Amino acid sequence: MLAISEDLNFWSDIFGIEDNSLKVLLTKTNRTIDTMLNLCWRELRMNQSDVLIVDHTKSGESQKIFPQPAALSSHALLWKDICLEYHIQPGSVDTGHMVASMHQVIMCLSDTSYPAKLWFDKEVQPAMVHAETISIIPTETTYRIKWEHEKHFLILGFESSWLKRVNRELMNCDHVQPTSKVIPCRDSLIQGILLGLKQGLESCHSVSNIYVEQLKTTLAIYLLRHYSTCFIDSVSCEDGLSRDQLRQVIAYIQANLHQSIKLNDIAQSLNMSQYYFCRLFRDSMGTSPYKYVISQRVKRAKHLLQRSQQQTIADIAIDCGFSSQSHLCKYFWQLLGITPSAYRKSYVGCGQVA
Repeated sequence: MLAISEDLNFWSDIFGIEDNSLKVLLTKTNRTIDTMLNLCWRELRMNQSDVLIVDHTKSGESQKIFPQPAALSSHALLWKDICLEYHIQPGSVDTGHMVASMHQVIMCLSDTSYPAKLWFDKEVQPAMVHAETISIIPTETTYRIKWEHEKHFLILGFESSWLKRVNRELMNCDHVQPTSKVIPCRDSLIQGILLGLKQGLESCHSVSNIYVEQLKTTLAIYLLRHYSTCFIDSVSCEDGLSRDQLRQVIAYIQANLHQSIKLNDIAQSLNMSQYYFCRLFRDSMGTSPYKYVISQRVKRAKHLLQRSQQQTIADIAIDCGFSSQSHLCKYFWQLLGITPSAYRKSYVGCGQVA
């Protein structure tokens, strides 16, 4: 609120207005100033005659089109090929016509539905935006968004070269483009992936590279199958990995549990794409690579908790590839239903695994 509201008694005496009435007046004045600032921002945006180019690979680039910076951003985490931003933007926002340097998936997180105007190649399309609806916007597409209510949303940008690389591995074809889905729609799988990535932003470094890469790979294949100019048939992986390949993968994972494990490194060691590796691994092991790595890290933590009473749980967490003690506790409880400290006490008291 305005600084003059800090001493209501003083200003009440000056104007001859009671405290409560003055407080109401100041509140209305403050809201008017906020509205005027938003209107000035809109006017500045609309006075730009050229279409704005937004490069989401750069941190803070979204402030070219929104009055507030992103509440959360993946730029500091250095995710490869993709970037994710979580926004809380006020009402009365008009982005103006713009072109993004990356393909985009925008997902609404607001609790209430509200009307909005969407321009696609400068043709207006009124829409009612509901919670958890998504819009898919290919790169080099001119678009504009306008709304009048506070909005919470995610923007996922991904490199066209990454989508082409995945498509080349699957179809031996470079010519691929997401099909535009400007009018918001619901898609539970994309919703789940974006919320999973948002969880990665919120927990910062506690999310492993293999988790993010697996979500990326799943999203790429799904977009290519359902929202692109190429049609991809399901690929049969009935036999899974060979015995030698499986032995090689498990040996690699066991040797690197203490550090970051990248899905791409494992796939390249077998001379295959991430997509095929994930499918073959799941067929062979009945679980995803990410879940298998977590289970093996918890298994190693159990062994260290049994073997040493001097080593702290925080040190054990780091030795097993977890980012922190709380990260270990989360998955230890999730898989075993007990905390590491309680497990250690139980093992010492009984002389055996609880």
